[in-house]
Amino acid sequence: MTSLERLYHIIKDCFNSINDAIALNEFDILLRARDESYSSELNLFLDRLAEDTMNLDRTVSLIINIADADKLMLKSFINH
Repeated sequence: MTSLERLYHIIKDCFNSINDAIALNEFDILLRARDESYSSELNLFLDRLAEDTMNLDRTVSLIINIADADKLMLKSFINH
């Protein structure tokens, strides 16, 4: 299991205990330059998370220090 899969399962478990919102601090760590397969995995993670937040009527806030994020990954994240 990858780190993003573990993070996804932790967040999904939290949805059962949290009634409203979850904030993920330092999300920019996940937006640092990695290989193409990581980018695909990150997009899958974000798609699954977006679907769960809509289906469960929850909010997830991603706290990103844009100074520390890789600019190309950040741009790709915003466009995704």
